[in-house]
Amino acid sequence: MSTVEEQYNKLLLESKLLQENNLNRYLERYKDSFIDNLNKGIVDLSDRNLSIIPMSLLEMDIRELNLRNNNFEILPDSFGKFKNLEKLDLENNQLTTLPDSFGQLQELWKLDLGSNQFTTLPDSIVELENLKKLYLNNNKLSTLPDSIGQLQNLERLYLDDNQLTTIPDSIAQLQKLERLDLWGNQLTTLPDNITQLKNLELLDLSNNQLTTVPDSIGQLQKLRELYLSNNQLTTVPDSIVQLQNLKNLNLKNNQFTTLPESIAQLQKLVRLYLSNNQLTTILDSISQLKNLELLDLEYNQLTTLPDSIVELENLKKLYLSYNILTTILDSIGQLKKLEILHLIRNQLTSLPDSFGQLQNLAELNLRENQLTTLPDSFVELENLRELNLENNQLSSRPDYIDDLNYLEELYLDGNKFYTDKYLPDI
Repeated sequence: MSTVEEQYNKLLLESKLLQENNLNRYLERYKDSFIDNLNKGIVDLSDRNLSIIPMSLLEMDIRELNLRNNNFEILPDSFGKFKNLEKLDLENNQLTTLPDSFGQLQELWKLDLGSNQFTTLPDSIVELENLKKLYLNNNKLSTLPDSIGQLQNLERLYLDDNQLTTIPDSIAQLQKLERLDLWGNQLTTLPDNITQLKNLELLDLSNNQLTTVPDSIGQLQKLRELYLSNNQLTTVPDSIVQLQNLKNLNLKNNQFTTLPESIAQLQKLVRLYLSNNQLTTILDSISQLKNLELLDLEYNQLTTLPDSIVELENLKKLYLSYNILTTILDSIGQLKKLEILHLIRNQLTSLPDSFGQLQNLAELNLRENQLTTLPDSFVELENLRELNLENNQLSSRPDYIDDLNYLEELYLDGNKFYTDKYLPDI
């Protein structure tokens, strides 16, 4: 077998013969690092403007091959000779198909085919028995073959940003699957047996056309993250309460008018996104979410908040902008861990004195309300770094703002007195 340096020289010569000037310059300039990587079984030819696979690569013992960001439209039939290949990156090329020999890459466990031009899944892919991670995002797939279920060792499957309208029932055969990304497709329904994916930890169904979620969703006992934003949902099944490991639930941009009671029983929930719905009230039972750190309720139709919301003892980020709130709870100061509070474009005319108890508050946005004064307790917001009071009805700049020692950004435009932007001395 030729030495690594001999293999390098063959590749360099071939690049000259093929007039691949970009590759040639790269090899000459980075000879030492290329050889060092080749000794480790790594070849990186990304961003080289290549349209042809150099045949001299086939003589190399390559375990990781990076060919992303090139101009490949086809791969040679000989591609299957990379017998030891474990990781292959072909993202952002112009591929529409793969050679039959591709199925011979039996050591391959990570394959990135994202951002190509595939309209169907090449048959050779399902022969890759050891594949664990498969990236097919940002292609033009409209269907998946039933044979997708043959990839028994698959742990991560990225199908986002395609044109899928259905998912085959055989998806349920992928029993080792931990992550399934399907956002940005055209799905209107899901197969009921998708909930047989017992090891699934992340399911992203955002930006589809779903009106319902399978009643059996609660069977996904290991699910930690569920993304359902930008669909047409009005509710979620009661079985969602069984997802007791769920930490992140995104329901933004749907058609909810009330918060389903079952969501309040998700004891481990850390982040809950409900913006851009049609919520008019929030249930008192939301107080049960004791581990919640982020609550996003922006762009709804809320006129009041439940008193129980201040029992969210671990809440750090609360987003309430673009609602119809006229008052804030006097007990708001009980949210001792709150760091970010957004109340943009509501109808607030005053704030409670308890605001000063928010000792960890670092960012407060109150622009586009009807505030005429601020409570004196604001001076106690000793960790405040950003305060936005633009477009209110304040008649003067509060003197105690100078005492907010950590304040870095203060916005006061659009009030009854004039100032552009004030940055206090630090």
